[in-house]
Amino acid sequence: MAATTLSISGGTPPFKVTITEAASGNQIPCSSGCGSSNDRSRNIVFSALTGTYNYRMRIEDSSSPVCVSEQLTGALTCQSGSTVSFTANVIQPTCSGSTLSSSATVQLSNIANGNRYHIYQNNSISGNDCGGAISFTGSSVSIPVNAPAQGQSQPYAIRIWGGSDCSSYADAIVTVNSPTCQPGSSCNLTISLGTPTCS
Repeated sequence: MAATTLSISGGTPPFKVTITEAASGNQIPCSSGCGSSNDRSRNIVFSALTGTYNYRMRIEDSSSPVCVSEQLTGALTCQSGSTVSFTANVIQPTCSGSTLSSSATVQLSNIANGNRYHIYQNNSISGNDCGGAISFTGSSVSIPVNAPAQGQSQPYAIRIWGGSDCSSYADAIVTVNSPTCQPGSSCNLTISLGTPTCS
């Protein structure tokens, strides 16, 4: 199983939520938070596959024509024996009329057994060097990042280490998506999707 959070803004309720495995398009069983309801904030629990997979969250509202918003979770690896865990979310850049805000924020929360992190402007992490990691205390960290140009996306990979060496860690990948700012757009449906964690 895996869990994530979902926040919906804009659009017309009720909202239908479905999850698929991105490469195959196969729908993933969801035990909580999916289906159709008026809830804009949801805790999603779904049956994660064994190994590393990317999942697609799809939200449809009830307007006519229907507004649709989709977001990829980023690569999620569920493996046994991991002592470090956390949830990664993105506060996405927004539009003010035709102007794009200049930054976004990667939020790390529900951190368990972690004390150092590194964020990479990439969709993967090579090697396991924790020498330059940033130390922190507590169960949450907020990391400002630059927003890509309008209509563009930028993945970020985050690794959190625990203990006194590099042997225990957990990874997450998030994507910063800059909208195309068009004043007067009639379809204003956006979501904020938390990075799934294994359970």
